[in-house]
Amino acid sequence: MSDPARIDDDAAIDRFRTLLRIPTMSRNAVEQTDWEAFDTFIATLPELYPHLHAALEREQHGHSLLYRCSTAGAAQATAPPPS
Repeated sequence: MSDPARIDDDAAIDRFRTLLRIPTMSRNAVEQTDWEAFDTFIATLPELYPHLHAALEREQHGHSLLYRCSTAGAAQATAPPPS
């Protein structure tokens, strides 16, 4: 029987690569920033990391994200995903 807490390294790297491929580059001239890329990045996070995303409290300030882990969230984040 496999360990549910075991991390699939290849899948983790693929998820990380997916985020790296989203061209989020801010510019000194704010009007030149492609905010659609940031919106895509923000929308992709919960798709790639649904269990963690569900366990954390998230605040969005413009295109910046702040995640917090409450005590209940910490227990949920470390629990194996439901089958």
